[in-house]
Amino acid sequence: MARVIIVTAADANYATLAEELLASIAAAPESRGIAIGFLDVGLEPAQRERIATMGATVVAPGWDYDFSQYPAKPPGHMRALTARPHLRRYFPGYDVYVHMDADTWLQDWRTIELFVSAAVERGFAIAPELDRSYSPLVAGMFESDLKQRIYSRYFNEETTRKLAHLPLLNAGVFAASAAAPHWQAWHDLLARVYAEIGQLAAQEDFAVYYAEQFCLNAVVRGLSDPPALLPAWCNWMCHRALPYCSDDGSVLYEPNPPYRKLGVIHLTSDTKNGKWQLRDLAGSRHTRSLRYRGG
Repeated sequence: MARVIIVTAADANYATLAEELLASIAAAPESRGIAIGFLDVGLEPAQRERIATMGATVVAPGWDYDFSQYPAKPPGHMRALTARPHLRRYFPGYDVYVHMDADTWLQDWRTIELFVSAAVERGFAIAPELDRSYSPLVAGMFESDLKQRIYSRYFNEETTRKLAHLPLLNAGVFAASAAAPHWQAWHDLLARVYAEIGQLAAQEDFAVYYAEQFCLNAVVRGLSDPPALLPAWCNWMCHRALPYCSDDGSVLYEPNPPYRKLGVIHLTSDTKNGKWQLRDLAGSRHTRSLRYRGG
């Protein structure tokens, strides 16, 4: 049986979300025996202690890349991104690493099983930001236009054009085997990109922020062995399409037939907080938070 660890990261601002993620994992009986790794990128001491009592191995990552040529070092919470290609080093000894952003939570354990089995089979498993229910607009722009703009900061025109027309693979949830070639290729490309975009940092901080995810996309698309691409319910992007809910409002489903129960809910963009109007399968409306157990 593969030795599996689920890893997340948070600073003080995301600690409550991260605790809800850990609680959602612990609520699944199948999670017994699954290790939890936690990257502390700015927790308060009390938060760190509380997360450790939830069974997580807490590690404070360093800076895995050289930002000395930048006008200012990125904020400390950026280590949650720069550490992702190095999970094997921070938590050694596992066969499969499952990463989940702190603003995700688990509703169906079968999703974890699918990520793990797909990573064992293909080396790397991830879900595209692609579904029949998703809006083609992101932040008021067509998705392809936004991708074109960001990729162009890292790659030449030909590579940018090729990558921008492919669905974006969301790095908020993924699984990879320890032996997968993606880790080193991801690190190598990201190191080059970070070194080259230092002069952009003062004017376009988004170029620094998105580098980790867009470099992963380039690596995954460039390797000869394709990854396992999982369906959207394995990493549901709530800002792209609000889910439906059960008649008591407690369970979240995809908003089109066959209304499958969502596996991982990702509280992207402005969906982390507030109350939302969700339809149930009979057409009634329910007002609830999208967070674990309704917040």
